[in-house]
Amino acid sequence: MEPNIEMNLGRKIAEIRIKQNMSQEELADRLFVSRDMVSKWENDKNRPDREILEELCRIFSVDIGYFESSNEFLERELARCIPKGVDITGAELSKVLSSFLRTLPEKDRNVFISRYHFMEYPEQIGEKYDMSTAYIYVVLSRTRSKLKRYLST
Repeated sequence: MEPNIEMNLGRKIAEIRIKQNMSQEELADRLFVSRDMVSKWENDKNRPDREILEELCRIFSVDIGYFESSNEFLERELARCIPKGVDITGAELSKVLSSFLRTLPEKDRNVFISRYHFMEYPEQIGEKYDMSTAYIYVVLSRTRSKLKRYLST
């Protein structure tokens, strides 16, 4: 099943749900959210978070790329690290990221670079460094929090 890149996220969720003969209510039950929330996603009034998107991928047996490009996903994930009110250009961010990465232990730095520079999936990173996928998610979450604090100073 190839995604239509032009199609918005809400339409993609609705389309795959309908193709798999699932009601909004059934999908909501599987995701432990309200039917109203599913409707908001499908009408682009709200956007599911990363964990919900990943669960949608499991439910519908599709890659995250079905819903959005890896690049868009990772950019949005990193954008949440920039504190409100901090105005930073791409060139400045690159310098700050370089400086920030030097403050990290080698393992955390390697995981962060694998994810955000090489756009590897947590499962791939875990295999590469002999770590569990859950541990990779923890390292990434903590590193993003550290980055946000670093950018606040």
